[in-house]
Parts: sequence; C-alpha cells; structure tokens
Amino acid sequence: MLVKEELDVLGGTRQVIGDALAKLGYDESYYELLKEPLRLLTVRIPVKMDDGKVKVFTGYRAQHNDAVGPTKGGVRFHPGVTADEVKALSMWMSIKCGITNLPYGGGKGGIQCDPRTMSFGELERLSRGYVRAISQVVGPTKDIPAPDVFTNSQIMAWMMDEYSRIREFDSPGFITGKPLVLGGSIGRESSTARGVTIVLKEAAGVLGIPLANARIIIQGFGNAGSYLAKFLHDAGAAIVGISDAVGALYDPNGLDVDSLLDRRFLRHDHQFIPEPDRQSGIIGAGLRYPNSGRHRESNHGRKRPSDQGEAARGSGERPDDPGRDGHSHAARRHDRPGRAGERRRRGCVVFRMGTK
Repeated sequence: MLVKEELDVLGGTRQVIGDALAKLGYDESYYELLKEPLRLLTVRIPVKMDDGKVKVFTGYRAQHNDAVGPTKGGVRFHPGVTADEVKALSMWMSIKCGITNLPYGGGKGGIQCDPRTMSFGELERLSRGYVRAISQVVGPTKDIPAPDVFTNSQIMAWMMDEYSRIREFDSPGFITGKPLVLGGSIGRESSTARGVTIVLKEAAGVLGIPLANARIIIQGFGNAGSYLAKFLHDAGAAIVGISDAVGALYDPNGLDVDSLLDRRFLRHDHQFIPEPDRQSGIIGAGLRYPNSGRHRESNHGRKRPSDQGEAARGSGERPDDPGRDGHSHAARRHDRPGRAGERRRRGCVVFRMGTK
C-alpha cells in the first residue's frame, strides 16, 4: 500500500503518481524512484539594482528523471516560488513528456522575485546571473530551460546569450521559447491555449454544450489565458468573465475581448485590467478555465460551471477528487492533455537546433 501524503503542491503530486502506480500494479519501489527529483540545485543570485544596492535572490533548478534523455522545463519568476513547487512541477513535466512520447525527462526552475516591480535592466542582470549559477547542470544534452510564469522570449534570449558566452559558442539548442530571429518556433506562445481549445471543443461536444453559445469564465489572463480567450471568442463563445492578479471583469452579455487583448499585447502588462469589478457571489457560466498557478480554496462551492478545465499546471484539484464539500464536482478537463501539443512543438525545436 502506497503512503498517502499531505495534499500540498508536492504531496498532491506524489499522491497522484502513487495512486496511478498502484492502479497499474507497480510495486512501491517505482514510487520511491519517482516521488522525488534526481537533483535539486538551490542558488543565490546577487543582482545590482538600479539604486546601486545589491539584492540577493534565491533560485532553483529541479531535474526529476533523465532515464530517457535530458530534462526539460520552464523557468518561472514569481515571489511565491518554492523548492517544493519546483520539484512538483518537474515531476509533472516528466509525466507530460512521457504522455507525448518525447525523449525528455522533467525539469523546472524558478526564482523568488517579483518581476512586476523590477526594471528591464534588473531583469536582464537577474536572468544572466541565474544562468551563470546553473550553467554546469544545464545544456542541450543535460537540461533544457523554457519560459514559464512571468518569463518570455526576451528573458530566454538573455539566458541563451549568457550560456553561449560561458560556453564560447552559439548554443540555440540550450533553451526553447526564444525569439524567432534567434531560432524560435512560430506559434510557440499560443501553443498552450491552442491545445486547451482543442480539448475544450471535444469536451463541449461530449457534454452537448454548443461552443458557439457557451458562456465562459477565464481565470488568469496571462499568456495562456489571453490566447485562450481569443481562440474561444473566435469560435463564437461569449467570454463573460476574466481575472488577473489584481481584479476581475464580468459582463453577462460578454466582454469586448478584442479590446482587452489589444490593451494587454500593446502594453505587455500582466496587470492590465482596468477598474477591477470583483465578484463576491456566484457567477453564472457554462464553462470555466483556470489559467493561474493556483486558485483559492475559499472559491470551492461558489463556482458552478457545467465544465471546468485547466491550462495551468495543478491549478485545480486532483482528477479524482470528489470535492472539498464531499460532493461530486462538474466535469473537468485537466491541463495534461491540453498542454501536450506544447511539448511536441518544443521537442521539434530542440531537435532542429541540435541537428546540423
């Protein structure tokens, strides 16, 4: 009998893996092998800030399993980054690469910082310092970073440039999510949302909900959430609610998605939503998709969609969780299949960059 662990971000991931192994008939030795990353590197990154002072940031890089090839996974910049979160996300990367039959194990990195309060120069110095600190354990044949929460193609460009300077030769295969001019992939930024849209269309068909008439709430309006809003809006759905870290907007008749997207993409601002309209009661919607890292336990029981999905890793409950109130929740479409196409695309990029 596999050990039941506390359902925090790492414990919950371990429990999913343990339950799956038990159902498939594997003994506990496999769980012992997979319940923890092979290695976790913790680094301290000194950065000279614009005011002349030096601030030291804590960073992590977890490598879960390299049995089939180099590890692969994003780097997130967020004040809530922890060692346990990075370890859990590297484990999910192993699962997703396995599901899509890609020759990679799972990796994940992160830095405890708030990029929304940092200047362009400070972010560049932090990005380069992180690569210097982890340069001995990453690379095209070891561990391949990528964008994640609050990181983008510009940050990947700085990281690639720093790694190339350390190695003294151009290394585009070191990282994915680069700008197109540096060998990036067309469509990479929208790949997560495109995969989730495909899953949602299939789910809507199974549930008998015409997507053209669906009322949808999207929690999180970053990279995944904003593209998801665009794709679903183009499919004829009404986006009645969206939110980000500072507030929310709700219109029962449907929001002006094109206008909101213009504001976000033109300003490149993660806190774009004007005049937050916070909702304290139950919002009526047919479909709900959380794209933020985690959502509040206090929201359970207040949201009553007929279908729920995830574009962010681990943003909701476990797939077999009956719900915190003991009752069965609505149907859910979780992030693993929805994000699978993103892995395939990145795998093709790495293969192309590593081939003459």
